[in-house]
Amino acid sequence: SSGARLVVFTDRQWFTAGALRRMLQLPPGRMRVTDELFWRTNGAQQIVPAPGVMEIGWGVVSAEWSGSREALDAQAPVSVELDLEDHGLHAGHPRLQHAHRPLRVGAASVHLVQHWTHLMRINQLAIQAEAYAARDRFQEASLLQKVVHGVRTVWRAGGWSEPKLAAVLVTVGAGCTIHPTAVVEASRIGAGVTIGPGAVVQGSVLQDGVMVDAHATVVSSVMGSGSRIGPYGHLRHSTLFPGARVSAGPGYQMCVFGRDCFLAWGVAALDLSFGQSIRTETAPGVTEDSTHHFLGCAVGHEAVIGQGVRLAPGAVVPSGATLVATTDGLYRRWGDHPVDAQPVRPTRQGVTGIGASGEAARDPLHVGGSRRDDALFGDDTRDESSRCDIEGEISSR
Repeated sequence: SSGARLVVFTDRQWFTAGALRRMLQLPPGRMRVTDELFWRTNGAQQIVPAPGVMEIGWGVVSAEWSGSREALDAQAPVSVELDLEDHGLHAGHPRLQHAHRPLRVGAASVHLVQHWTHLMRINQLAIQAEAYAARDRFQEASLLQKVVHGVRTVWRAGGWSEPKLAAVLVTVGAGCTIHPTAVVEASRIGAGVTIGPGAVVQGSVLQDGVMVDAHATVVSSVMGSGSRIGPYGHLRHSTLFPGARVSAGPGYQMCVFGRDCFLAWGVAALDLSFGQSIRTETAPGVTEDSTHHFLGCAVGHEAVIGQGVRLAPGAVVPSGATLVATTDGLYRRWGDHPVDAQPVRPTRQGVTGIGASGEAARDPLHVGGSRRDDALFGDDTRDESSRCDIEGEISSR
C-alpha cells in the first residue's frame, strides 16, 4: 500500500538479516558496501555498476516508486557499513603469502551470485555470519544472562577446554548415527545423517541424509542432502550439491561439486598457483582472472570423473560430462608392455623375455629369472637353499 516500506532485491542477491537491518536504518536507496578490502577479496566475477553496489534496496511505495527492477536500478546508492572483521588472518608459510586473502566476515554480509566461485564463498560467509551473530547476541545480553549461558555451556561441555566447548556447539537432527570416535564440532547436522568412525566434522553444515564415511574430514564446508564423502576423503571450504558423491583423493579445497556428480578414488583437484593468479571460465570457452592464487575447481551436475584424473586450479567440468584418465601403462594381463619393448613370459626358471627375434628382453625388471628376480614373482625352495631368500620367511644361514 502507499506509504509502506518495500525491500526489493534480485534472485541473485544473497544477504543476511543483519545486513538488511543495517540498510533499513538508512535513507531509501540501493545498498553499497563501503568495505574496500571485502570488495577486493570477493568482488571478482561480480558484475556491478560500481564497486560495492548490490542488487538490493528499499523505498517507500508511491506513484513514483513501485519496487520494480527499473526503479531499483534508478535508485541512488547508499553506503552501508557492515562492520566486517578479518577471519583467519595469519602469517602462514612465507612462500604462500601471495595466495593469502583474508575472509572479511560478520553478522551482516552480502554477496551476488553470478559465478560458481560465489556459491562456495557465500557458504563460507554464511557459516561465519551465523557464528558472529551468536557472538553479538551474547555481547548484547545482560550480565546475568551471560553468566547463566556460560555456566550451562561449561556444564554441558564437561570442562573449559576448547575442544569440549566446540563439541557442544553442535545441533543434531533426528535419526542421526554418529560413531563415538567421530569428532563433531561447531556444526549443524540435519536429520538422518551418518558419520563414521574416526571422521572429523568442524564448522560445517550437513543437510539431511548426508554420509561422512570412516576417517573422512569435513571442515568449513556445506554438504547438500543425500551427498556423501567417502572413506579418508577430505573437504575444506567446499560445497556439495544434493546427491554428490566424492571419494578419497589428495584433498579437495575451495571446490564446488554439482548435483549427483561422482568422483572416483584418486581424482586430484589442484588448488594453488605459485605464479599468476588463477583463471576460470565465466562462459564456455571464455576465461577470466579470478584475482586469486588459491582456488579449486567446479564439477557440474551429474558429471563423472574417473580415477587418476587431475583437474587444474579453476577448472570447470561441464554438467553430464565423463572424464577418464589415460590408460598408458595400465596393466590388464600378463604380457602388457610398452609397444617398443620386447614381450615377457613367465617360466619355471623365472621371468624371461622372448621377443620376435628370440632375444631376451632388456627390461631390467624382467631379466635374470633364476635367482633374486625370480623371488619377486614366486616362492620356490631354491630361494632358501641358494641363500637368496627375498620374501624373508626363512633366515639365511
